[in-house]
Amino acid sequence: WLRLGKAEMQFDYLEEKLAGSRLYADNKTLSARVKVHKEINDMFKKLFGKVPDRWLFNYAHAVVESSMSRDAAPKLFAIKIGIISVVSTLKWNKKVSLAMCKTFYGWMRLRTSP
Repeated sequence: WLRLGKAEMQFDYLEEKLAGSRLYADNKTLSARVKVHKEINDMFKKLFGKVPDRWLFNYAHAVVESSMSRDAAPKLFAIKIGIISVVSTLKWNKKVSLAMCKTFYGWMRLRTSP
């Protein structure tokens, strides 16, 4: 799909299902989420030269969720996601995008609103 997107192929939405999948605890998608997200980010970097912010945030979520529950400490969870997101973007993209900065600013505004 990434190669097709890079080749600027047109994609359209279809109403009918053409395929399906099942998720099991031992599937790579669920059992090795951090590894899967890292592989996806590596592919984005290789094919497009950068990783979209959305995938950096997804990676950060996978990393943080592998070590703690959001319900246990929501504020700490959010802080860790922010830190891992910045570290990830510096690793893959070498700089933090303006869009990511705006996202962090939005998070701070939500946390400090009365």
